[in-house]
Amino acid sequence: MSFYIQNTFPFLLLLFLPFVFYLAKHSLSGLAAWRTRLSLGIRVALCLLLIFALAGIQIVLKSNLLHLMFVLDVSQSIPGDVQDKARAFIQEKLKQMDVSDDRAGLLVFGKDFSFEFVEQKANFAFYSIQSETDTSQTDIAGALKLAMARFPESGQRRIVLMSDGNQTLGDALKEAQQALSMQIPVDVIPLVSFSEKEIVLEKFVAPPEVNEGQSYEVTCVINSSQKANTNLRLFLQDQLIRERTIALQKGKNSITISIPAFLVKTGFQKLQVVLESKDDSLTANNVGEAFTYVEGIPKILYLEGDLEHKTSLLKALTQLELSSKQRIEVRVGGVEEFPRDIISLQNYDALIISNISKDCFSLQQMNMIESAVKEAGMGLIMIGGDQSFGAGGYAKTPIERALPVDMDITHKKIIPNGALVLVLHTCEFAEGNTWAKRISQKAIDMLSPYDLAGILYFDWQTKETWLFPLMEVSITNKSRMFSLIQGAQPGDMPDFQSTLQAAYQGLQNAKAGKKHIVVITDGDPTAPTVGLVQNIKDSKISISGIVIQPHGDEDIGRMKYICGTTGGNYYRVDNPEALPAIFTREALNVKRNLIFESEKGFYPVFAYHGDFLKGIGQKGFPKLFGYVVTTPKPLAHVPLYFEQEDQKDPLLAYMQYGLGRSVAFTSDAKNKWALDWVQWEEFQKFWVQTVQWVLRKVERSSFHVSSSVSEGKGKIAIEAVSQEGKSLSSLMIKGIVVSPDGLSLPFEIQQTGLGRYEGSFPAEQVGTYLVHASYMENGKPIHLSTGLSVAYSSEYLNVQPNFALLSQIAKLSKGRMLSMEGSEEKNKLFLHGEKATGNPLELWPYLIVAFLILFTLDVFFRRVLLDYRKIASVFSSWFKASSQKQINGTVAQLAQKSLVVREERRKKKEALDLKKLEEIGKSSSLFEEIKKKEENTKQTPTIEIADKSLSRGQENTKSSIDHLVKVMKKQKPE
Repeated sequence: MSFYIQNTFPFLLLLFLPFVFYLAKHSLSGLAAWRTRLSLGIRVALCLLLIFALAGIQIVLKSNLLHLMFVLDVSQSIPGDVQDKARAFIQEKLKQMDVSDDRAGLLVFGKDFSFEFVEQKANFAFYSIQSETDTSQTDIAGALKLAMARFPESGQRRIVLMSDGNQTLGDALKEAQQALSMQIPVDVIPLVSFSEKEIVLEKFVAPPEVNEGQSYEVTCVINSSQKANTNLRLFLQDQLIRERTIALQKGKNSITISIPAFLVKTGFQKLQVVLESKDDSLTANNVGEAFTYVEGIPKILYLEGDLEHKTSLLKALTQLELSSKQRIEVRVGGVEEFPRDIISLQNYDALIISNISKDCFSLQQMNMIESAVKEAGMGLIMIGGDQSFGAGGYAKTPIERALPVDMDITHKKIIPNGALVLVLHTCEFAEGNTWAKRISQKAIDMLSPYDLAGILYFDWQTKETWLFPLMEVSITNKSRMFSLIQGAQPGDMPDFQSTLQAAYQGLQNAKAGKKHIVVITDGDPTAPTVGLVQNIKDSKISISGIVIQPHGDEDIGRMKYICGTTGGNYYRVDNPEALPAIFTREALNVKRNLIFESEKGFYPVFAYHGDFLKGIGQKGFPKLFGYVVTTPKPLAHVPLYFEQEDQKDPLLAYMQYGLGRSVAFTSDAKNKWALDWVQWEEFQKFWVQTVQWVLRKVERSSFHVSSSVSEGKGKIAIEAVSQEGKSLSSLMIKGIVVSPDGLSLPFEIQQTGLGRYEGSFPAEQVGTYLVHASYMENGKPIHLSTGLSVAYSSEYLNVQPNFALLSQIAKLSKGRMLSMEGSEEKNKLFLHGEKATGNPLELWPYLIVAFLILFTLDVFFRRVLLDYRKIASVFSSWFKASSQKQINGTVAQLAQKSLVVREERRKKKEALDLKKLEEIGKSSSLFEEIKKKEENTKQTPTIEIADKSLSRGQENTKSSIDHLVKVMKKQKPE
C-alpha cells in the first residue's frame, strides 16, 4: 500500500496553525478545561483534513495477482502445423498456473482480433480455437494495444506474443514502448517455419502510359532462396502472349520482357505474370499484375438484354463519327461481356444498358459502374424495357444514383405497387424446404417497400396456412418475414383448390396495381376447379408455376393449364440451382405496374432543345407505344415527357454526375415500344448526338504517374512537369481510389518535393484498384488515372520470420525472447517477480465527510451545555436495570429448559417400563382376563398412578427451581 500526494502547495496552510491556537485561546475562554482541549484538537484536525483534501492525497492498494495474456498470430503466413504446435504449447503452459495467484487469457489475431478466453483460473480446459478472424493481414500493433487495454489496473501483468513478426499493418514498436510505460513486459515466442525452397515475385512493373502501336517493356523482380528454374508465363488482357523458362540465381533477379507493338491497343491494358516451379513451397506469392494506358479512339460497351433486337441501335452506333477521320469502336453483347474489374471497365468511354434487370449485375459490378461515371468520367445510358429502371428492380441501387431518374414513383397520387403471393410445396425433393427459404427471401428482397408480399403453405394440423399474410415489404416487416421464413416447414399439399382460394381472396382485397402468384411444386396436388381459375383470371391475377421433379405428364399438364389460363409463366426445373434466378424474374412481374403501354400509341411532348437535341425533332417526334414510369431527379433536365393524370412522366432525361454524364430513355429502341422511332429518319442522328454527349470528356495530363503497394497501403507518385519541362509546384491535387468492390474513397495528395506529389490509401483487399487524381489548370479540370493491382496478400511477401522486429519488441518492453523448444525452467511464463501495480484511490471525498462530521462535533461541544454527571447516572441506572432483567430472564430460561429436559427423561422411562410390562403380560395366562377388565373400565389404575407420579415429579421440580433462584440471589453482590 502506498500514499501519493498530487499537490504539495496546500501544505503551506500549516503556517496558519499558530493562528488557530491563538484564536482558540481567545474564543474558547469560559469553557471547561477538558472542553477547551477537545475543541482545540478538533479544530487542528479540521485544518489537517482540509489540507490533505486540497493536496489530493491518494492511496494505492497493490495486488500480486498475475494476469498473463497470450497473443497468438493466426494469419495466413503462419502454416497450420505451426499454429497447432502453438496451441499445444499454450495448453501445456496453462497447466502450470497457480490456483490462487494466476489468471490467463488468449487473444488471436490477424487483420482483426478476437478474445478466445480472458481471466481464466487454473485447471481451465482449452482444446481448440473457436474464434473467427480475418487472416489476410497481420496487425501485431493492434493486438498488443487491445491486450494492454483488456488488463485490469491492479496486479502484475505480462503479455506473451507468439508470431512470425511479419507485420503488414500498424507499428508494433510504438505499442512496445507503450507497454514499457505501463510496466507490462512482452515476452516473445517466434513462430518459425523455415523453407529452403521459396520463390517470390516481389515486383511487376509496366510503364503507366504508352502510345497506340508502340512497343514497351515490363520488368519482373523475383527473389529466390536458392538457384532454381522457373516457368514464366505472361498474359495480356487474359491472353497468353509469352512463356519461357528462366534460370534464377539465389537472391533477387530482374527479368525484362518486351511487348510487341501490334499488341498495344487502345485503353487500359492489364498484364499478368505467373511463375511455376517445382523448387517452390508456396505458390500464392508467384502472381503479379500491372497496367498501362494506351490512348486511342473512344470505345462504347453496349449491353443488350434482347440480343435479337440489337440491330436498330447497333446500326446507328456503328455510323457514329466524331470527326471526318475517326470513328468510335462499339462492343456489343449480353451482361456476360461486362468487365470483371474496374480497370477493364475504364477501357470504355460510355456504357449502354438496354433492358437488363438489376439481378443480372452483382452489387460489386453496380458499384463499379457508379464509380466509373462519378470518379472517372465514363458516360452511362439506360434504355427502357420490361426489365429496365423500376420494372427491372433498380430502386435503391448504385446505378439508380448515377441515373437522372428515380425508380420510386413519388409524384403519383396513388403509388403504383404490386402484390406477390408465394405458394410453397417443396417437401418432396431433396433439401426442398431449404431451397424454399432461400428463394423466398430472394424474391421478397427484389420488391420495393411499397409492394405487398405473402406466403402460403400446407400444414397437416392447420391445413392451408399463411406463413404471413399480405403486408408491405417495409424494413421492419421484411425482418419479420425473413424470421418467419427461417422457421417454416412446408408439408405435402393434397390439392391446389384450398391454397389458391386463400391466395385469391387475399389478392382480391389487396390494393395493388399488379397481382401475381408463384407456385413451386412437383405438380401432384389435385387441380383447382375451373371456376376458381376463371375467377383468378377475371381478377387480373396471374399465376406462374415452377415444376421441379414432376411425377408424370399429368402433373406437367395440370400446371401448364393453370399458368396458361391466367397469363403466367411455366417452368420445368430439374436443377434447384436455377430456382433463385427464376424467382427473381417472377418477383419482378409485380413491377409491371410501373410500365405504361398504349395500343394506339402517344406522341412525346417536346419541352426544349437539350444539349444534344439541336437540329432534331423540327417536324415533331414519332409515336411511342410504351415506357417505364419514373420520377426525374431535381437536377435532371427533361426535354421529352408524356403527360397523364396531370403528371409529367420523363421519356428522355439527362444530367451531370460527378465527372461523368448519364442519360435515361424510358422507352425502348426496338420494334416494340419504339416501332415508329426505328423507322424515323432522325433515329440515327438522335442516338449519335446522345452518345456524343455522354462520352468521357476527361482531358488527360502529360504528368508522369506511378503507383505501388507495400505494407497494406497503395501509394501514388506524380511528377508534375509542364510541356516546357518546368516543375510545377503548389498544385491542389485531389485523389480518389476505387477499390476492387467498386467503392470510392478520397485520399490526400501532398507535395513532397519540387514538382513531386505523393499520396497513400488503404490497399488491403486483393484485386484491382483504379487511382484517379485531378487538378485545375487555367480554370479547367485536368485528370490523371492509373491502375494498381494487389495480386496476393502482403502476408505472402515475407515467408521467413522477422526476428529483428520480434527482438526489438521484447527489448523495448523489457520482456524476454523465448522458444517453444526451450527448457521448462527457461520458458516459465507465470513469474511473479515484476513490480505490482494497483488502483489509485482518491481520499478527498472521505476527508471532506470526516471534516463535516468533526465540524458538527466542534459546534456541539462549544455551544451545547449538558449535565454530564446526570447523564452518566441515568446510563448507570439503565445499565443496572438491564443487567437485572437479563439475569432474571436467564434464570427463567434455565428453569424452563430444566422442566423440558426432565419431562423428556420421564416419558422415555415410562415408555420403556410399559413396553416391558406389555411383553410380560402377553406371555402370561392372565393377559386375556386383564384385557377384558380394561375394556369395561374407563381409566386404568396404572394411568392414575402415572398421573399422580407425574404431579409429584412436577412439584419436586418446581421446588428445586425456587431453591436455585434463592441461592443465586444471595450470591449476587449488592
